Amino acid sequence: METYKKNDGVLANYIAELNDISFDEAMNSINNIEGLREALNLKALHHKIPILGVCLGMQLLTHKSEEGTLDGLKWIPGETKKFPKSSKFKIPHMGWNEVSLRNSKSKLIENIKHDDRYYFVHSYYVKVHNENHSLLKTKHIR
Repeated sequence: METYKKNDGVLANYIAELNDISFDEAMNSINNIEGLREALNLKALHHKIPILGVCLGMQLLTHKSEEGTLDGLKWIPGETKKFPKSSKFKIPHMGWNEVSLRNSKSKLIENIKHDDRYYFVHSYYVKVHNENHSLLKTKHIR
């Protein structure tokens, strides 16, 4: 088991490297480095440092993901769900979409406008337990 040390460098670089693996592989990697999960929890939950999760990073912030069987970090009360197969919508969801602001008080989205467009490529979405935990939302369109 590896050990995380405060002066090992930027945590973001380590977490970014996890993006090419599955949910369970990423959680195992975080859990198997002694002190890493505690350091992440300290930064996010106690120091209240804003954390932005993209793709797998977002899945890790939730309680669990349908992509795996392990628990997530549980920072965002919710679950990551796989889009159901549908004849109405193409999976993965790919393309430019506008986002709507859900909680404009967050520093993470203070410079985002209601009509800003972003490129999406994903097969999963987060279902939050309480809409107050949602910052942005988009519609899956053809």
